[in-house]
Amino acid sequence: MRTNMRRWTEEEILSLIKQVHQGKVLSAIRISGRTYWAISNKLVELRASGRLTDRTPRKLQLWSIREIKELERLVQVYGLSAARISKLPMKPMKDRTPDSISQQMRRRQLGQPKYRQRARAAHRISKAQSRSLNRFLLGRGKRMAAEKVAALWAVEVQTIRSRRSRLRKRNLLVE
Repeated sequence: MRTNMRRWTEEEILSLIKQVHQGKVLSAIRISGRTYWAISNKLVELRASGRLTDRTPRKLQLWSIREIKELERLVQVYGLSAARISKLPMKPMKDRTPDSISQQMRRRQLGQPKYRQRARAAHRISKAQSRSLNRFLLGRGKRMAAEKVAALWAVEVQTIRSRRSRLRKRNLLVE
């Protein structure tokens, strides 16, 4: 048990709250005699007790009919993605994040059918499977066609090609 631990004084707590409300990030907050971790732990404690409410709850921003119609037009006529739409300087959707736009596109079943189908059919592999696949590509699968490896591992052909490319960049796979 540490003997140099001491209780937080009310002045220290008020100083901490004041610095947080000034917009300082954790690494910029300074209280003499307190470490980074002590300050971090105290912030967690203050937030849990409700004494510190530095995070403003996000405001629900409903989609207007105008925004939805504009989104449909941008996707159907121009074939734009959520990321591209979010970068447009246009008034209706300039405050929307790519995630927000993407979610609305899912709700409305918008987007390129080819990409939507690919995303729906995506097969994610675990870290252990990923390591096994890399070992296979470095060993027995080194000379095997990407299509054959993809069928063996039940993944997309592009996954195999991109993994081989990454292994080549790291000079692990030499053909």
